[in-house]
Amino acid sequence: MYVRTTSRGMGQSPAQLISSGVQLATNAASLWMNSINLSHDADTATTQIVNGLAPLLQANVTAYLAGPGTCADQAAALAAYLSAYQWLISAKACGNGSYGSAGNRCISDRFGAGGATDTNAEYPWAAYYYNPIADDPRAIGCAAALAASDPNAGEESATANILALTSGSTDQTTAGMYASTSSGSSSGTASGSSQSVSTTSAGSSILNETIGGLPIWAWGLGLVAIVLVVR
Repeated sequence: MYVRTTSRGMGQSPAQLISSGVQLATNAASLWMNSINLSHDADTATTQIVNGLAPLLQANVTAYLAGPGTCADQAAALAAYLSAYQWLISAKACGNGSYGSAGNRCISDRFGAGGATDTNAEYPWAAYYYNPIADDPRAIGCAAALAASDPNAGEESATANILALTSGSTDQTTAGMYASTSSGSSSGTASGSSQSVSTTSAGSSILNETIGGLPIWAWGLGLVAIVLVVR
């Protein structure tokens, strides 16, 4: 997954690729989520899910912190975490209704009521695998610039990724890609906010299609919300 960025005021080079460590970590998580075969036993399945996913999220954190801390790397690493969260709560993982209370515990033990970034849980994955990336002082200003250009970029990216995974595709997007396509050019935008993903053209074209006048990613968000309500 190569992401080319354009620097806009953050002091980074005009053309920059996501570092290889972050690229490998995000791709590994995507491949694992797409390939896992779940057990029919609820406790075994949910244990398999979290025991397999947690090390990959830690590798994502480690790879990001070992890299240069650019806006592009931060956007990619955060998008990988959000994609993992969306996958975890989906019917492909712990959100599968057949897992009952075991599936509910799988989620509630790791995330508070606020979702992906809520640390009010027994084993707060956000504290372990999100905050170290989001709070990195080297990328200060990146998140604010991304939020200003498109507040929904992270959710749009994660939704695109979970839709790709459930359809059997390993193509993944980043929040920065959505910031560039949603808001256009802005002199105050950070480098991670103007990205094009060369390996996600298929996923992007799918997301641009509409059903009933709404883009597919919007339907995806609705499906995720339905899953949460049904749980």
